[in-house]
Amino acid sequence: ACGQTLSTGATDTKLEILHAKHITNIGHWNVRSMYETGKLAQITAEMKRYNLQILGVSESRWTKSGRITTNHGETVLYSGRDDDLHHEGVAIILQKGVETS
Repeated sequence: ACGQTLSTGATDTKLEILHAKHITNIGHWNVRSMYETGKLAQITAEMKRYNLQILGVSESRWTKSGRITTNHGETVLYSGRDDDLHHEGVAIILQKGVETS
């Protein structure tokens, strides 16, 4: 199997992610800052609205680097400055299930 099958809920429909015969929607957004309360939730809501499986984010302004999982299952991989200044920084947000593909 080239991709992963993900159950999407009560309807038990299947969604194939990162499969050669499936369209994967990838986007990029200069968010100006994710260093604000509620900003990550707003960004992930926009990802769902535009049906994006992968979103590149610039100017995240998060410090250090790491990986977190949101309450709704999206994975955020981020990299920022090591000097605790909230400048610059990038991130990649992956829809639930994409990180295992």
